[in-house]
Amino acid sequence: MSPSELNAAFRLILIAQRRGSQFLNDAESSVGGPGSERRITNVAAAAVNPNDAVNLAQAQALVAALHATIAQQREELTQLKTRRTRSAAAAANEE
Repeated sequence: MSPSELNAAFRLILIAQRRGSQFLNDAESSVGGPGSERRITNVAAAAVNPNDAVNLAQAQALVAALHATIAQQREELTQLKTRRTRSAAAAANEE
């Protein structure tokens, strides 16, 4: 990290602390506190690393994809049950 980047990071920490944010330890920070909760805005949609934040649009797209997959699986299960019932009925008629 360059000296100017380090200086900018320290300035952000000081600003955040003045506004009520808490830095809990080296691996965790808070963007607010009890009674002074804050929103994180302008989160980029291009998550690169597994621990990157996601924005609401990304979370909603994931939920929609999961709902579509569940609906498809339910339809396939219904079709399998129907085929099994028909096969069992056909086998019973042959006897």
